[in-house]
Amino acid sequence: MEYKYSRSGNGSASPANKEEFQVLWSQLITQHSVVLPECVAQFREPALEELAAFGFDSCEYTQLAARTLLSGVIKRLPPTERSTLSAEYSAKLHWEMVRLETETGSSFLGAVGGVGTSGGASSTSQTSNSGATSGSGNSSSAGGESSVMSLSLVVERLGSLVLLMSMIGTYFPGEISPAGAREVCDVLVYLLKAPERFVASVSAELLTKGLMLFRPHLVDLSSLIIQLLLIDMREKLCSAQSEGGDEVPTGPGGSLANFNEGGTGGSNAAMSLLVEVGACESAFVLGLLQQEMHNHDRPAGFHESILLYMMELINTHYLLMCRHLPAFVDTVMACLDPTKPERRRRCLPLSTRCLHSLVRRFPMVDFHQETQRLALGAMEAVIVIYDLRTATKWRVLDGHASAVSAVRFRSDGQVLVSYAARDGSVRWWNSGNAGLFGGMLKMHQSCLKEHKLAALKEGGNGGAPASTGGASAGLKQIIQTCRFHFLTRKDNPGDGNSDQPKHILRLTREDASQVQFLL
Repeated sequence: MEYKYSRSGNGSASPANKEEFQVLWSQLITQHSVVLPECVAQFREPALEELAAFGFDSCEYTQLAARTLLSGVIKRLPPTERSTLSAEYSAKLHWEMVRLETETGSSFLGAVGGVGTSGGASSTSQTSNSGATSGSGNSSSAGGESSVMSLSLVVERLGSLVLLMSMIGTYFPGEISPAGAREVCDVLVYLLKAPERFVASVSAELLTKGLMLFRPHLVDLSSLIIQLLLIDMREKLCSAQSEGGDEVPTGPGGSLANFNEGGTGGSNAAMSLLVEVGACESAFVLGLLQQEMHNHDRPAGFHESILLYMMELINTHYLLMCRHLPAFVDTVMACLDPTKPERRRRCLPLSTRCLHSLVRRFPMVDFHQETQRLALGAMEAVIVIYDLRTATKWRVLDGHASAVSAVRFRSDGQVLVSYAARDGSVRWWNSGNAGLFGGMLKMHQSCLKEHKLAALKEGGNGGAPASTGGASAGLKQIIQTCRFHFLTRKDNPGDGNSDQPKHILRLTREDASQVQFLL
């Protein structure tokens, strides 16, 4: 197969034969990991150590095959043998780590502090669980060559053991002790600094799959997130260079402006881990991202990576992220600060995409193009209007008794309409400029009109619950169904008022029923 499907210098099949190669390779793996063990009576399982030796191989197909075959063997192990092997590998890993630390005079603790190794300036994060991010950037740069040697030595001495323990702990968490899980986690986080993309990619993938096992031992979460963002940025920049030649675009939006969410190669693995960490620690992660938007010491492309990360979080965990929409919008506003024109210029295309994705996905977010204002209905029962020209909060509308489910600007931008599903109320607000006296008296913040809707009946087949006097409608149902539409309709030709078009506001509620208001 290697003769027929030759690989390029970076270890991957060429685009012409990559798809066919993947199909054949997948069939071969399935044959050995599923078919043969079921069909052959005296099938002999391959040795775990032999398979684990290829877990960090430079060829993506080889390492994937090794891990796939290894997972099948581990799942088929008898419980007694699995427990014995787990204890044996755990003890071996511990002593190998002690020997390696003694020989090199270094430690795995605080391994994530040197984020500069993975492609960017290293600076201390202000938000950290343990404050361990203040590792010396000078020692990392001064000993750059020794760091690379140490990483290669770690892969050679500990790679197969870490792979085995990680996979055993992921599939059978009870087979690995907390101390063993901490040591595996320390080594995997340390290997994220590896300059070889396949090493960092495998480490990120193992951390992603075993995140529930390793999460208690990720004591410096802020540095880990920054490390992964730098890896993702580095891989996307490398991909841009390989696709477009040596020159990377430097126009508005920078070199990452044309990237979609996710990525390729090591970037995929880093982004997958970022997404899972973001789902587990949403409030902390979003707070850190907002803070990092104000960090001027990060390399070019870092802030764009944050925007791509936020779009990926919206795409994969929109139901969870809906509760944190104010943090999303505030982070985007930070990168649009007009007092930082260079950052605003580079981030403008991606920040526009990010805001448009919020408007398309969530009915409680709307944008008016002419006035450049963004309305956000929050869970705290308020509506925040942002001015994108100044990247600031322009107005806060308070009046609903429950979370705001949908908002919509009128076509001229002078009126904003909102809907709260739980209390079944529709409100009209003045969203235009109120002038000097209106601003002084705060009359522009008052509600123009409120209309109470009838309570929704809960269907016998598990339909939408009641909006008033009953359980709140499901958030997923609200996001997928609730929408405002401004319509213009002309009367029938036979009517006397056929020349006067009627302006109608249509609200689709969470049970898909519609309510119309004549304006």
